Amino acid sequence: MADDLAAWNAPPEIQAAFAEDDNDYFSVDPRNWDTLLLFMAVNTQWIPAPAGGAIGLNYAGVDVAIKRLKIKTTPTQFALIQKMERAAVKAMREAIDD
Repeated sequence: MADDLAAWNAPPEIQAAFAEDDNDYFSVDPRNWDTLLLFMAVNTQWIPAPAGGAIGLNYAGVDVAIKRLKIKTTPTQFALIQKMERAAVKAMREAIDD
């Protein structure tokens, strides 16, 4: 998992959180697989926060990545990306606060 997160340029806080976990595997509901792949594809689009972590995703960059990679998205998938974004930002902030 750590290698995959590094390859996808996951923020250091996320990589650290997974590195602390003894279990390198987790299941993904098949209905969420495409959304997870989309989230990972736009993972280079984080807006860094001054105190560490990230503020959120740069949606203009997300749009470019989606178009360049020719990823078909639905409004539902974009809403799920935003949900994952909020959870990731929260996790980053919690990691910084610890």
